[in-house]
Amino acid sequence: MNTDKPLGHILGQTVHAYKGMIMQAFKEQEIHLSFEHFAIMFQLSLNKNWTQQELADAFNKDKSIILRQISVLLDNGYVVRSQDKHDGRKKNLMLTSKGEEELDKAKRIAKSLVDKLLAGVSNEDFQAFRRVAEMIQQNAGFTPGECND
Repeated sequence: MNTDKPLGHILGQTVHAYKGMIMQAFKEQEIHLSFEHFAIMFQLSLNKNWTQQELADAFNKDKSIILRQISVLLDNGYVVRSQDKHDGRKKNLMLTSKGEEELDKAKRIAKSLVDKLLAGVSNEDFQAFRRVAEMIQQNAGFTPGECND
């Protein structure tokens, strides 16, 4: 397939625009989360028993990178570690009530921005975009998790 712009450029610019808008809105609303913190907290909200290794695997990141991100969330009181009930060697990560409140605010902001970004995009166009994005992910060997938000 011949495209006038490389696929990587189109996808990269789209993600950059999306992240930039979210970070600007977070700053304006005094939400003290990076995009990565937001993503980790969102993932933790979907499953209450994640380990650092499982998060690293889910984000396809080195465990040390996730550890640094988690450390900030722990320091800010958004996340706690708890002993795994089935395997004493594992520590599970969970959102605190403070973390859930901050995440709820951040999710409301992100939702309003998605509505703004998709203004003028028909449902048919969006579904076509979603299908193409999922095909690209499958062709790359990536199996995305379900997202309910």
